[in-house]
Amino acid sequence: MTKRTFVVSSAALLIGVSIVINSVAATSFDRANTLKEELRLNHVDGKKEEAIRLAAQLAQAPIDEPFIQATLQDELRGLDAKVTEASMDKAIKFITGRKRELYCADQGLVEMTAEHNDGSSSRLVLIRSNRKMKAGSYALIEDGDWAFELSNSYRRPSISELWMLDATPSSFHVKEVRNRANGNPDTGEFISSWTNHRQSTNFGSQSEGHEPLPVHMAADYQLWGNSDMGFKINFQPGYKDTQEDHVTGPAKDFHLKSERIVGELVPKVTIKDSAGTARDYRNCYPVKYQISLKQLVDRQLEVDGKMSQDAILKVIKKNRKPIRACYNKALRTVPNLRGTITVKWDIWGGSTMNVRSSGRSLYGDGAFAARNEMNECILESVRSWKFPVTPDNEVTHVSYPFSFEL
Repeated sequence: MTKRTFVVSSAALLIGVSIVINSVAATSFDRANTLKEELRLNHVDGKKEEAIRLAAQLAQAPIDEPFIQATLQDELRGLDAKVTEASMDKAIKFITGRKRELYCADQGLVEMTAEHNDGSSSRLVLIRSNRKMKAGSYALIEDGDWAFELSNSYRRPSISELWMLDATPSSFHVKEVRNRANGNPDTGEFISSWTNHRQSTNFGSQSEGHEPLPVHMAADYQLWGNSDMGFKINFQPGYKDTQEDHVTGPAKDFHLKSERIVGELVPKVTIKDSAGTARDYRNCYPVKYQISLKQLVDRQLEVDGKMSQDAILKVIKKNRKPIRACYNKALRTVPNLRGTITVKWDIWGGSTMNVRSSGRSLYGDGAFAARNEMNECILESVRSWKFPVTPDNEVTHVSYPFSFEL
């Protein structure tokens, strides 16, 4: 399975809320009406920029009323969650979609075009090759170096130098370097090996870009939905197979499924790069991919049993408001309270059992009673949760960290 690391964060939202924006009048009437309008906009579908702006204005105004303070803090966290969900949705759409690769005899991959589900597109073009291919092969690179031009909706065309450090028919080790204008190069290293039943993959890079995820390098795009780099493809018209991949984030794993099919042989093809330079190739096979999200897994959730993570996460998400209410109540006593409470529980017959706190890392000024009350409030909420009943009605053990930030 493929392991890639990326970060999807809404920290910029909270930074934006904390900066000085045009102040509002300091009367209770103005503050109350501003809050009312912010609340209304927060519950309107679509963009939240105006709600964020009003929330930021309120954050800059002197607010003495505890109710408005608590409500504003709750709203800011709610906005943050919505922006995070929107960013996650964009990330999912970016890493799913369709792509087409063109492999030519004794040349390997010469072009890749992709249409992502977020509406963006990507393209790779081979502009230089000193690759040593296995005789008669369309994909098996034994040694050598080459250069790809990468272009997409998020970046101008850029050129990467790649070389094969080691390769067998069932493994590869590729390194990539791309120069940047500031003199600091982007670098990536891509290692994979497999047997008939298992594939081990380690892809990593240090790079910059504007893509929704750090899929920045040329090899990232070739290996998207194609973690064997085409080595396992049987280049015969109509050949089909399925690849599985997963992208690792700070809290979630995005498990991808890729279905690919080999098209009819193309006797001759001409490929042009972004500068218009044309290159001719002969005896090429197109390979089409359909890449979809198979499963979204929360890596913070630990499950031991037959109930799926998806089923458990639906219940956790459904009960997010009562958990946040426990935190908001504690904030009135400890305004700078933050941290994590890890809760363990068992699920049997659709009900929760043996609910307990297995770890608590809360930070804030004093008021230990408020922290204990918050902990008990969360445990009491979890005790009331109802889950689906598994067919065999076996016990499922669960551990989940509830994190709270200002």
